[in-house]
Amino acid sequence: MGPVLLVVHVLAAVLFVGPAAVSASLFPAAVPLGVGEARRPRDERRSADAARLLHRVSRVYGLLAVSVPVAGIVLGLLWGKFDEAWLVVALGLTVAAGVLLAVRIVPGQAAMLRRPPGRREVASAAALVGVFNLLWVVVLVLMVLQPGAPER
Repeated sequence: MGPVLLVVHVLAAVLFVGPAAVSASLFPAAVPLGVGEARRPRDERRSADAARLLHRVSRVYGLLAVSVPVAGIVLGLLWGKFDEAWLVVALGLTVAAGVLLAVRIVPGQAAMLRRPPGRREVASAAALVGVFNLLWVVVLVLMVLQPGAPER
């Protein structure tokens, strides 16, 4: 059962976390700016329809991504790995990334769709998504390298 669950865990990470991260990253560049903002040539590419789609992908795939830590927790219990610090840290960072997406990023996107933002708000949203993505990079590194784990 372990190898099958590991495949489910990795596949869910690729299919659900990946799209949530990419759509959240693209949203700030797609959301139309508020009326008072000076226009730049690249602002012509901003689209409310694209921003709505990216928001929906962030929200739906973010919810589906809950399957990643669920499968990971079951694997950790099955393989008796919860005494290893790398796994506990990775799980904590995963929870932090999920909370950031659910509490700040997705609601922030919804707010920007309701009321077109200024450049500062867009930059702030992009920075938050950068932190979200960095958390996932660290989780990936911990999962692959498993620092401090006994030799296999």
